[in-house]
Amino acid sequence: MPSWPCCCLAKPYFEQLIEKITAREERDATDNTRLEKSYRYLMFYYYSIVKDNKMALDYANKILEVKPDDEGIQKVVESLSKVVK
Repeated sequence: MPSWPCCCLAKPYFEQLIEKITAREERDATDNTRLEKSYRYLMFYYYSIVKDNKMALDYANKILEVKPDDEGIQKVVESLSKVVK
């Protein structure tokens, strides 16, 4: 049995958290941190587990909406943009 299924168990919980936070009219710094962590998890999930570069890029761009100064994610977006047509 592959070792990766355990890491997939959190996916629906991160998706629910994102849904709840983004439904709010106002967000605080804690909400933004939780969004960033959730988007990072889902970016990793789609890139590493599902092998869906388009979805990984979508989540990387969402991270930049919350944390636009993140140079690491800027590089990820740049790299993934080259492979996603």
